[in-house]
Amino acid sequence: AVLLGQRTVFAVIALIWLGLMLMGTLLVNELQGLISSDNISESTQESIPIGKFLINKPVMSFIVLIQNPYIIFNSFVFYYVAIFCEKMGYVEVIASLMIMLYSEVAVVMGDFLTKNISRLFGNYGMYVAYITNIAALMLFAFTQNTVGIVLALLLMGTAAAYGKTLQQTWFLKLKPTRSFGEDKAMGIYNFSENIGESLGPVVFSGLMSCSPLFNAISVFCGTVFAAGCGHFLLNRKERATGCTLRPKTG
Repeated sequence: AVLLGQRTVFAVIALIWLGLMLMGTLLVNELQGLISSDNISESTQESIPIGKFLINKPVMSFIVLIQNPYIIFNSFVFYYVAIFCEKMGYVEVIASLMIMLYSEVAVVMGDFLTKNISRLFGNYGMYVAYITNIAALMLFAFTQNTVGIVLALLLMGTAAAYGKTLQQTWFLKLKPTRSFGEDKAMGIYNFSENIGESLGPVVFSGLMSCSPLFNAISVFCGTVFAAGCGHFLLNRKERATGCTLRPKTG
């Protein structure tokens, strides 16, 4: 970080994670070829290769268009809030209280919102969290004051209460995920999430250095919204056949 600078280091970390993912994919494929077929269980034999799993349309579109854009918003909370408080002349305690407010809403409302959003919106619940984060960031961009950032954190806290859970449920119910194996798929899920966590500070440091800030955030939110719409259009079949989050009734 000292050699590269605080902005550049996050981009380098994201590239390293991506490189590790590609190298891991090659390594797993090589190891699978070395293992004797006599030692492979029936479930493993039926599992699709990791490369085929990653390039599958529902999986790749989820990682690129939903998971990583969604996780980038976390950097607004854990990266930009401290910068905002410093600009406003607040002590570090105020920044900590704001972050705690976000976290407490996510924890306290988690069970209630997950159950009810899933019941009301089914497969569309993860899009609700996605749009809530966009609305929260646009609210801050419009106000750019303390009230605006507190309201944005409250909205993001409600989205965090159920958004990631519904995303994971969607991901695990995909047909390619079941074929690949849920345990291995969650490893890919957690690994790819690290890319979004590394890119988030890069994105927000770039946004907050732009002027006017409202225009920069509007462009970013518009891009993220377009990504969500792209996922929505590309996965109509998955929503209609078997990949449902809506609990059965009756």
